Amino acid sequence: MLLMSLIRYAGAGFAAALILTLIELVDLNIGLTPVFSTSGERLTFAIYFSLNLIVGAIIGLMIGILARITSFLTRAVERALTRGGEVKTVHKLIAGLFISAIVAVAVNLQPQAHSYVTGLIIEAQKLPYLYGRLLKYDTLLSFLIVTGLFISCWLVWRASRAAGQMTPLLRNAWMLFLIAVIAIAYYIDSRIEVQLYEYTLHRSMFLLCMAAALGLAASVYSSSSRVRRMFASKSFSRVAVTVAVGLAGAAVFTFYHFGNNQNLKSQLLSRTTQAKQHFRLIHWVMDFDRDGYSPYLSGGDADDTRADINPEQTEIVGDGIDNNQIGGDLSQEAMAQWHNSRRMLHAPTPPASQRFNIVYIFLDACRADHMSAYGYERNTTPNFDKLAARSALFENAFSPSSNTFESAARFMKSSYWDASVQTWTEALARNGYQITLFPEKRLPMLRRYVKGMQVAPGSAGKEIKETIDIAIETLGKAPTDRPFCTYIYAVEPHRPYAPHEEFNFGSSVTDLYDGEIAYTDFHFGRLFDWLEQNGRMKDTMIVVMADHAESLGERGVYRHSSELFNDQTHIPMIFYVPGQSARRVTDYVSSVDLGTTILNTVGIQCPEQYAGVSLLALMRGEAFTHPPIFGEQTLREKEFPNLRSDQYPQPINKKYMIITQDGFKLMYNRNMSTFQLFDLKSDPKEQHNLYDQMSHFAMTLQDQLGEFIDIVTASRPANADEAKYLFGEEDDSD
Repeated sequence: MLLMSLIRYAGAGFAAALILTLIELVDLNIGLTPVFSTSGERLTFAIYFSLNLIVGAIIGLMIGILARITSFLTRAVERALTRGGEVKTVHKLIAGLFISAIVAVAVNLQPQAHSYVTGLIIEAQKLPYLYGRLLKYDTLLSFLIVTGLFISCWLVWRASRAAGQMTPLLRNAWMLFLIAVIAIAYYIDSRIEVQLYEYTLHRSMFLLCMAAALGLAASVYSSSSRVRRMFASKSFSRVAVTVAVGLAGAAVFTFYHFGNNQNLKSQLLSRTTQAKQHFRLIHWVMDFDRDGYSPYLSGGDADDTRADINPEQTEIVGDGIDNNQIGGDLSQEAMAQWHNSRRMLHAPTPPASQRFNIVYIFLDACRADHMSAYGYERNTTPNFDKLAARSALFENAFSPSSNTFESAARFMKSSYWDASVQTWTEALARNGYQITLFPEKRLPMLRRYVKGMQVAPGSAGKEIKETIDIAIETLGKAPTDRPFCTYIYAVEPHRPYAPHEEFNFGSSVTDLYDGEIAYTDFHFGRLFDWLEQNGRMKDTMIVVMADHAESLGERGVYRHSSELFNDQTHIPMIFYVPGQSARRVTDYVSSVDLGTTILNTVGIQCPEQYAGVSLLALMRGEAFTHPPIFGEQTLREKEFPNLRSDQYPQPINKKYMIITQDGFKLMYNRNMSTFQLFDLKSDPKEQHNLYDQMSHFAMTLQDQLGEFIDIVTASRPANADEAKYLFGEEDDSD
């Protein structure tokens, strides 16, 4: 009897996973059509989902075991309360609450469960009226949340098992309710805030989907005698055995093959909702050294006997161990050689003889491919276009990160990490430049990186129109006996997007985004006109650059700060230098090169620690080979102010990239241990992962990227400013 009961629970879990798997497979086969190269890949991808069914059955079995244990304990408590007498409703209620509390305590002792609940509390306390108030009571709240979740699941299960006793109208309404819950939860999970809130919102939607699907399976079973008879028949037993054998074979294939196709692996772990959660459960169970990585299912752990060797470890120079399992053991010689190779390219061409004034324009979250200067079909940037027509326009400029805090720390210090080195604005100030900052709305963020400057009076907290008005007025009063550097920050392209009646392209997200860019362009056009009319274009260098770009629905993502795909990293970069010929530069360059190039152009020696190289030779049309460019993206959901790193329960997600001068881009997701190789020249939308087709070349790039990762982790100082956005009091959005 007990065995048959547990089998039914396992069957319910299997059926729930099957429902959700079919929904997801249909959805993904439509959405991922461009990334499947053959029908064989589609079939293999479907076979991977066999683990969903197995894990679903195990989840059902575990629920059955828990149900039996709690039922036994509840009856024991009821007997203790009544001392063998009549059990009344109040006794059942007290016993149920007591056992629910015991379960809540036991679940909270499990680190993963406690981390999930703590994450929910952290997210909830960002809401109005709750801001900062919840973490004080995190122990009590985590207990109450788990208790509430357990009781809610119990109520759903009880209602589902009682579906057979409901009236037809009520039963149908109940099942329609469960179907609606599944549909809504799946939609949120697969369409809302994709790549963000993985451990709170998306895990919650996975649990909600699974609970509703379990309830639906149980409701169908309990309300249909035909279904019950079918499950009890001998023919069904034979079918069940056949299915079990088939699933076992599919599971063996998945364990063997999963890491052999990086395209399918990366898609499953990044684009699915249900499947990736099941794979993570398996990785967690089969992580025997508990370091967060498993050696099974290509989980990224090469040595599961040592928790100090995994992809998250900081590389220790010369210890004879590949601590982070990529790039090999980093030696002092290799590290010095890498730095020297960059140092030699600080000034590959003689600097300009004139010490130009500088106007630096910092566009936040601006995509290069949404500027008409870069070939966009909409005329979004007529004024930047006119400037570009007399400038060096870099067609393939990339940010080393897709959020402001990391990218700004790097392009201000011409480094791939927040090095302990002066910014290029400090270098200018120490060489006689008057640096004036026009911060618009994000002065606290800018103060971190724009050193050696003064804030223009009355410029903080303004809109772009007022900012340009103040900039023109300030430049009109600029002294003629010393060069100036005007640093103008424009936040308009950053979310949220405001409509502008005179630049109305429509009402979609993309339309509003384009309107913001056009609005920004219009006001900078006023500045360019003033510079022209006052003769300043003859002695003023103008640089236009974004910190990062913005996703507008690619791969289901509608913002930045999460990926290193082109839609978040391909940025505009325009250098106007008086007297230089206009040209479009196709070489792949980085915003890390900004400081080195500006200082080289005005004849100032840059700090030797700078990793960026000078682009002046490319701007002049001279022969120059730019080394590969790199990127590093950190994603942790924005944390609450004053929360220490050890208090935050969720892991840090890391992604890295390398782009070579022949247009190949390799991306490495450290947490998923996945690689993606794209040919940007033939595949600018990055849909076709060539990693397995070009394995030898991919390994060469992987070695170079691994060395970069080692150098970054070994070189980054402990007090790196780019970490402050995680744990400091800064409240700017990224």
